[in-house]
Amino acid sequence: MAKKQKKKKHQGKKSKKGRKRPSLSNVQREAERCVLESLKETPGYKSLERRSVPIGDDGAHLTPGGLTQANRRMIGVYARTGSLHGAHGREVAAEILKFATIRQQPGFENTRGELYFIDQEALASVRDWQREAANRFGIELKLAEEFPGSLRENLLLAQEAQADDSKAKVKKGKKKKKKK
Repeated sequence: MAKKQKKKKHQGKKSKKGRKRPSLSNVQREAERCVLESLKETPGYKSLERRSVPIGDDGAHLTPGGLTQANRRMIGVYARTGSLHGAHGREVAAEILKFATIRQQPGFENTRGELYFIDQEALASVRDWQREAANRFGIELKLAEEFPGSLRENLLLAQEAQADDSKAKVKKGKKKKKKK
């Protein structure tokens, strides 16, 4: 029998300094787990778990980062450092809309929505209509108090790798257009 080959986890590319850069999505999921686990140690959050909420009659559902028993709190985590730009703001807006939609479902009308940010700069950059929408829908925007520095460093490296990859793709696209 042939031995099963282990699948290698995507570890990301090497940085200019030769260090491994982790995948952004992997680090973001790890950051979300870290914040949720930290919250579970807080009174009122001990029953926090990830579960789906059915919406409408067609079988659709939404899944926040976590819900407590009796649907008292619903939690989301936005794991990004630095100021929000472009698509990042749309991700926050989508999270606010998700929470607002869940709060419209029977049994969730009084659910308290809390969207946690791991970085003060990211939280502060939620402005204008997004902040107003969160206020109107009763969604609190909060800073996650306890967040490990090593995880923040991995997140920064992963964000840097993603930005480098995006710049490289843009340059590559421009070169192809010039050749035509």
